[in-house]
Amino acid sequence: MPLINEERDFKYDVAISFLKEDVHMAQQLNDLLQQGLTTFIYTNRQEELVTQEGMARFREVFETEARIVVVLFREKWGTTPWTRVEEDAIRDRCNAEGPDFTVFISLDKNKPRWLSRTQLWYDYTTFGLKGAAAIVSKKVAEYGGVLKEESVDELAARLQRDIQWTREFAAYYCSPQAVKDAWEEFETLRVQFSLRVEKLSAAALIESMGTYRTNRDMMMHSSYENAMWVKFKQEYADTLREAELTVAIENMVRFAKYRSPNDRIHTYKSSSYTFAIDKDGNRFWSAVKDKETLLSTDQLLDKWMKQWLEIVHLNRRKSQEDRLRI
Repeated sequence: MPLINEERDFKYDVAISFLKEDVHMAQQLNDLLQQGLTTFIYTNRQEELVTQEGMARFREVFETEARIVVVLFREKWGTTPWTRVEEDAIRDRCNAEGPDFTVFISLDKNKPRWLSRTQLWYDYTTFGLKGAAAIVSKKVAEYGGVLKEESVDELAARLQRDIQWTREFAAYYCSPQAVKDAWEEFETLRVQFSLRVEKLSAAALIESMGTYRTNRDMMMHSSYENAMWVKFKQEYADTLREAELTVAIENMVRFAKYRSPNDRIHTYKSSSYTFAIDKDGNRFWSAVKDKETLLSTDQLLDKWMKQWLEIVHLNRRKSQEDRLRI
């Protein structure tokens, strides 16, 4: 049962706490919530904080003025000057009211050490921004908040931010710098892919491992003749227009010139991504079929290697069962 009195007046429905590197994600979440709720986000309240003794004002927002507190959590959260103030305020309020006013959204699969085992926290890779916004809105409603209609000024400001960023990103995407950044990130992906494969092999989670191709633009690993591969294709020399990253899991590892006429390639799963950055320069892979899905290189590898391992495991088990029937 919530410990917050629903009769209590709050200045904000939601206050968002986040690290500097996650400001763009916080702004996107704020935009989704602001369509029906009153929100507090530091980037929108800088003048207010400066004129009202910053740190003390910050603490007041998170301790008493916000109905619900959302934390975009990374392990480093609580170690910077601003997030340390926010953490202290949130912990003090937890001690007084219980932790049910909080929504922790983990961006790196970690959670605060002081958070109780029974307190819920959410994995961003599972829910995404829209899912997180839905969770927060539901929590606000549980605590007596009422969804409101977005004002004309709020809508205009949100649309203006979106237009400005679209222009900036379009100019960047057609630049040599974008090409350089994309290839650097693909190289990071290739290296991390190999390191993860080595770790799995050492733990005997994957056997019969083979590395079949390691060109600059492609890497393929296989286990029990089930291959996962990544390939980055660039169409034009000085722009990322039509450039795509493809990730696939297939049942064959041999290349066309080695296949017999009876060989049949079965693709279990395949998806394409484009390179993207946020306003802070953080790099992502954006799903072609769902532009709102942004995955970091680690998140992309997590997603695909889990699926690959499951397919390898199922095929290995089937092979063992077939042998037992002989």
